Amino acid sequence: MHHIVDVEGLLGREILSFTDRYRNRLTNAALAYWRAAGFPYPTVSAAEIRRELDNLAASDNHINGHARGLLSTVGVRVANASHPQLWRIKTRGKSCVDIFADDDRLRRALTRAPLFWPDRRCWNAQSIRAMMRISHKMRPSNFRPVVARQLIRAFSDDGDCVFDFSAGFGGRLLGAVSLDRTYIGIDPARAQISGLRRLYGCVKEYVPGRSRLYEACAEDLLPDFSSQSADLIISSPPYFDTERYSAEENQSYLRYSELPQWIESFLSPVLRHSARILKPGGVMLLNVTDRKDINLKRFTIDLCVPRLEFLGWIPYCMRINPGCQSRVAWKNEPILVFQKPPVNCNAIHRKIRTFSGRIA
Repeated sequence: MHHIVDVEGLLGREILSFTDRYRNRLTNAALAYWRAAGFPYPTVSAAEIRRELDNLAASDNHINGHARGLLSTVGVRVANASHPQLWRIKTRGKSCVDIFADDDRLRRALTRAPLFWPDRRCWNAQSIRAMMRISHKMRPSNFRPVVARQLIRAFSDDGDCVFDFSAGFGGRLLGAVSLDRTYIGIDPARAQISGLRRLYGCVKEYVPGRSRLYEACAEDLLPDFSSQSADLIISSPPYFDTERYSAEENQSYLRYSELPQWIESFLSPVLRHSARILKPGGVMLLNVTDRKDINLKRFTIDLCVPRLEFLGWIPYCMRINPGCQSRVAWKNEPILVFQKPPVNCNAIHRKIRTFSGRIA
């Protein structure tokens, strides 16, 4: 091309307005641009972190009825920026970085992006990351900090201790420390814990909360915590081997290689000890959905009910892949709500309804 193209500044509708020949030349220019730039891992400046944290706190004003504010992705980029390994995690044998490295797949993604986002800068860094996820139809995603903050705010009080036995990529950490809470996170993956420490280090001077992080297998470490030491438990346990966050031998899907063994040796003891460390009247919130081969939600409820009361579930909205043939833009995963006796059904039911949930 005879002039420099602002690849990241082009709107989808601008690209679509050109002839096929010129659009192909633009696509070639975009491919060359991103080949030279490399994979666009997210980054955030100190000013952007402050702005995101301010917006996260402001989300308190947007939660009403079915809680449209909970669809917000505020804070996600801050959390993701501390976890570059997220983009290298393989699902179905490929990661987003692998897809990006394949010229044919990157070219196809660049061609499709203007159709998905005509009113968006569809070839900028954020869109390229999204297209890599869409091209492979899935990647591990972060728990949205706005959802975490509002759930923690609703089901715990200032000064409370919040446990997370599968700490993941920091969405729940960010939601917790944006409030006056002590967040205790456990994760066996070294990269995850390093990322969580990096995340907390970036935000700690701006937030009221505190964090304690442990690189350990939850089924091994939870027995060491005192009974009745947690005011709230909020977590999203792995769905066995659906997403393989790491190849380290301490990952539960490698430690317990068969699903029945994983349920018996990981899920069951983790839930049993979670119930033990929960204070009387404390709440446990678990983001658990089913697999094709097992009703994992039902298993989780059955494992918990001898010690906890199941009171209902809250929908966690997730965007449908734009590449899928679907008439709806969102799907729901359940966040199961349990309370340790004594149970206050009316109070918890009111809170569940605030989040458009269903009563058990």
